[in-house]
Formats: sequence, C-alpha cells, structure tokens
Amino acid sequence: MDAPRLMHTARDGVALRAHLLHLSREDRHTRFGHYATDDTIGRYVDRLVERGDTVLLHDDPAQPGRVIAALHLAVLDDGIAEIGISVEREFRGHSYARRLIDAAGVLAFCIGIKRLRVVVDPNNRPMIALAERCGFVLAHSDIGELSGDRPLHAASAFTAGWVWWLSRLWSADGLQRFSSWRPANDSDHDSTPYTSAANR
Repeated sequence: MDAPRLMHTARDGVALRAHLLHLSREDRHTRFGHYATDDTIGRYVDRLVERGDTVLLHDDPAQPGRVIAALHLAVLDDGIAEIGISVEREFRGHSYARRLIDAAGVLAFCIGIKRLRVVVDPNNRPMIALAERCGFVLAHSDIGELSGDRPLHAASAFTAGWVWWLSRLWSADGLQRFSSWRPANDSDHDSTPYTSAANR
C-alpha cells in the first residue's frame, strides 16, 4: 500500500515547508482560510515542529523525501481532532487526500478520539465532494463556514491494510509520540481552518 508517513525529523519539517511554499496563492487560501505569505508558512511549520504536532506526509512516489501532500491533525479539547490537508495541484486525482484522511482516522481512533472534523471553503467543491465520500456530514454554520464531523469506528479503522501500516509505525517507534498529544491552542486552531483544494 502506498501509504503516508509521520513527520519525525527536522528534515521532514524542511520538506513540509517546501511543499506548502509550492502551493499557489489560491491553494494557500483554501488551505489556510487566507493567503499565507512565505514567512507565515515558515512560522507555521516551525511551530508544528517545535510542538511535535502530528503531521502525516505523502511523498512523491518517484522522489522519496519530496512531500507532495500533507495533513495536520489538531486534537481539540472536546474529543475531536480537526484536519487540514494540502495536495500539490499536479498530484490531485490520485487518492492522496483520501489516504491521508483514512490514516488520520486510524491514528485518532488509537488515542481515543471519537470524531474527525473538517472545515471546508464553501467554494471548494472538489473537497466538499471528497469529504462527503469520506463520511463527513457537512453543514453551514451561523458564520457561513462549511464544516462537518466523521465518527470513528474500529471496523473502518482497522482494515488489513491499515493494521499493516500501524505495525510499520510501531516498529519505527513512531507511536510513542502519541502519548504526548494535547489539545491545540487557539492560535494553532486558527492557523488550519480549511482543507486544501485536493479533489481526492
């Protein structure tokens, strides 16, 4: 299975930064909910690395180590984990976003999270379609945002493929980091309000 990996090292942080800087102005807006400058992206990645936040990375199959898609999993204080996704434009349509969402669901379920949450730009029709295919029930909020939750269940999390993926993470000693997960603070939550324009 062509599966995501966890961000672990400073080199991974550099690769994530390069990926986000590669996004177009439009894609930065759909990812962050506003246009993020290069400096803003740099500070955002530095904060993720400093905090040890959980970030899933997907490499270019032809160039391992070059990140083409990423998902930030922000654990909130109400038993919900919010996701923010980015996929480079030329790699869309190949299920990278879907695999990132499924992997995030597996990891979140393992630490007792009951629901994933996504907040989508109302104009991002491909991502709306993807979220609905992935089981999110979307609704407009009073302030015009489009958001929804996806309940997490063992039956959907622990398919044979994802059990194999978890075993790889465990053998790499990656899962020990999850014991230190903590709710995101307000500034972290505000930095990742939208998913990307990825279509699947």
